[in-house]
Amino acid sequence: IGLGIAIPHARIAGVRSFVVAVGRHAGGLPFDSIDNKPVHIVVLIAGPQDAKKPYLELLAQISKRLKLEDVRQRILTAPSAQEVVDLLTQTA
Repeated sequence: IGLGIAIPHARIAGVRSFVVAVGRHAGGLPFDSIDNKPVHIVVLIAGPQDAKKPYLELLAQISKRLKLEDVRQRILTAPSAQEVVDLLTQTA
């Protein structure tokens, strides 16, 4: 989606609940991004095939949070996985 962010995502038969993984790379990784810039934060999302609405809501929430420069910078410097989760799940 640009801004140093990639969010590969899919709804998959056999997946029973949402799975989210976050990776970060300070130097950036080559990725076929919309702005042709390296990706520093990757959020992988897999969801159940029949959970269209919750899937779209989760994708929208994560995208909205990652569009905030402050959130991206804090994710890159977060000292723990829990802090990254907290940054992505805050609603304000």
